[in-house]
Amino acid sequence: RFIPRPKQHSVDRMAAVEDTWMIGRAFQPDFERDNVTTLYRTLADRLVVTDGRVTGVLAHRRDDPDATVEITARRGVVLATGGYQSNPQLRRRYQPEFVAQAPYLGVDSCRGAGHLMGQAVGGDLINMTFVPPLVIVSSSVVEDAIAVNASGERFHDEAGPYEERVEKLHAQAGRRAWYVVDAVVAREKEGLIGQMPEPAVQADTLDALASTIGVPADALRATVDRWNAFLAGDADVDPDHGRVVLPPNRRPCATGPFTAVPMIEGINFCCGGFRTTTDMQVVDVFGTPIPGLFAGGDCVGGLNPVSDLGGIHICGGLTLGRIAGRAVARGVDDRTDHGSVMHVGMPSMLDTRIALVHLDPDTEKQSVEP
Repeated sequence: RFIPRPKQHSVDRMAAVEDTWMIGRAFQPDFERDNVTTLYRTLADRLVVTDGRVTGVLAHRRDDPDATVEITARRGVVLATGGYQSNPQLRRRYQPEFVAQAPYLGVDSCRGAGHLMGQAVGGDLINMTFVPPLVIVSSSVVEDAIAVNASGERFHDEAGPYEERVEKLHAQAGRRAWYVVDAVVAREKEGLIGQMPEPAVQADTLDALASTIGVPADALRATVDRWNAFLAGDADVDPDHGRVVLPPNRRPCATGPFTAVPMIEGINFCCGGFRTTTDMQVVDVFGTPIPGLFAGGDCVGGLNPVSDLGGIHICGGLTLGRIAGRAVARGVDDRTDHGSVMHVGMPSMLDTRIALVHLDPDTEKQSVEP
């Protein structure tokens, strides 16, 4: 099922993820092959360098931190440890203190381990300051939710571009607002709602919910009624804020009890990572490939600055990771031609991101050069 997102994409291309575990199930057979060894509950600590070449990894077991495990790499090591959003100490090196302490959406293992290990052997990190803010909420929850401010009214396209959501939240009194869903959605997406930075509140009726969160009851009722009336019609675009991402089957917010979740600003994606060649081999500050070291996913600093285009972020893992793995398997490290260095002379891709995300309708088909 494709979700229409005209503000972020030129065509409908974002697929609704019904079950995030499906990716794990898709790759499970690969991990179970006889020629693949997976070390569970094992944490990487440092890269091993022999005669200027990365030849392995030093790690430790989670249940035995003092016992060192050394993994030898015959052809190369691929850094694929994710981002660094859950490591405030690392974020403080590149962000102001109050920003680095902001809550994050993601897994706790995204602590920048690959960034630190690769930097220790000379890898060139770029775009590390680019950690764009967003209102923390799952896209799956946004599909069904409306957001109301202290006046009990909607104030933006809840599923619009991330930066617009932050901007609209900043414009509200006290920067306070709430996502509102009914019992059907709260029950279906209990796990996602439970991951929000602040706890949800619940009440049997909209009037009681309004009292709980301190908004006018008549305004909240009118807002929900207007939203439900729009869903009951056949219009594709919300007349108030231009929203086009609607609940599955246009289901209304109608079944009590009702739930409100505070809207909190934080981060989700980190865009910093290593400069690499087109074969995903990590390069040093002089643009020289580091023998035996490759990167994929959020460890790469060139692609994810355009991740504001909702729905493409995982491509950095699935696509760049595959390129890196194939390059190692082919032995590209042994060639004199390592592939061209990506984003040479581009210390930041922020301008490119803006050009890609904010295209005018009349010019969106024109090519955009970095």
